Amino acid sequence: VLCGSTYVHRLWCAWELFTLFAFQSHNVACTKLELILLQEDGPASATTEGGADGSSMLESAVAPDMNGASSGPDLDLDSPLQTLSTFDVRNAGCYDPNEEAKLRRVIGEVGEERFNESIIKLSKSIIKDLEKKKQASLSQSIRSFSTSRSMSRGVSRVISSRQQSIDES
Repeated sequence: VLCGSTYVHRLWCAWELFTLFAFQSHNVACTKLELILLQEDGPASATTEGGADGSSMLESAVAPDMNGASSGPDLDLDSPLQTLSTFDVRNAGCYDPNEEAKLRRVIGEVGEERFNESIIKLSKSIIKDLEKKKQASLSQSIRSFSTSRSMSRGVSRVISSRQQSIDES
């Protein structure tokens, strides 16, 4: 699913997710979903893929910053994740009113609220996973910085002691 800020306002786009979540459990549906978030200020994606044990695995493919750390998605009001987190199928429409009426009839039979809750739950899962990955990336950056700083001190000591040996000779 290619998801931009207008995705939730297009009923045919919502229908894609509806058909996925309406006829299977949320966890099973998440294992079959690949969600690519389209942002105007740069690429960001979150994919859901089935793990070896059938569990859902969310991954962030956000472009890294200059230090190699992933900054995670910007959750402003127009971000794709933000629009998914406030999803309401009643706000989506079609250009053709006849098609819209047919889609709404089927969605209504399964349940609009159930569908809305599934999409909101999906967005919360993605946001939570991206925040975990961002924290892990930050922790890794801190560990890398500490390690390189310790190595620099060690190299400085070696250079200093060699310089001292040269000066004494």
